[in-house]
Amino acid sequence: GDDLSSAASLAEVEGSLERLGVEFIDLYYIHWPRAGRDMRPVMEGLELARRSGKIGAVGVSNFSISQMQQVAEVGRIDVHQLGFNLLWRYAEAEAIPYCRDHDIAVVAYSALGHGILTGKFARELTLAPGDQRHSILPFRADIWPHVHDGVEEMKVLAAELGLPLSTLAIRWILSRPGIHSVVAGAR
Repeated sequence: GDDLSSAASLAEVEGSLERLGVEFIDLYYIHWPRAGRDMRPVMEGLELARRSGKIGAVGVSNFSISQMQQVAEVGRIDVHQLGFNLLWRYAEAEAIPYCRDHDIAVVAYSALGHGILTGKFARELTLAPGDQRHSILPFRADIWPHVHDGVEEMKVLAAELGLPLSTLAIRWILSRPGIHSVVAGAR
C-alpha cells in the first residue's frame, strides 16, 4: 500500500503470517522502494517484527545504495535481491560491492533474462500481444538483433562446455564474487 509507517509495516508482517499459516517468516523483503519516499519507518516496523520473533531476516529488493543507506540507519539489511545476469551486469559496479562491504547477502533474480538466456528465441522475435516482455529493453526491435547475436555466441561456448545455455548462465552468476543465491523462474 501507500502507508509506509512502522505500524503499517508491522501489520503487513502480521497479515503475511496469517495468510501463510505460520508463526515465523525466515526472510521478509521490502520490494521496490517508493522513489522519493522515506523507507525508514518500514524498516523500523520490520525491526520490531524481528525483535518480537516474527521474522528472522530483512531483505530489500531493487534498492539503490542511497536507499539502502537510509534504511540501514534504523535496521539491519541481511539480503539484497536484484536483477543480475550475463546480459544485465550493472549491479557489479556499485550495488554488489556495497553489499559485500556491508555483509549483505545478494540474491540474483532474472537469472535467465526473461528467457533470453535459455536460447529459445529466434532472430525474428514473435511475442504474444500482452506479453510483459514487450516492455523489457532487450526485446526492443532495434536492440533485439544484437542481443540475439550475443546469445548465439554464448550458445557456442555452452556447447563447447557440454552445458545447456541456461546452466552456463546460472553457474556464471553463482561464480561471481558477492552472489549468494540465484532465483530462476520458468514458463
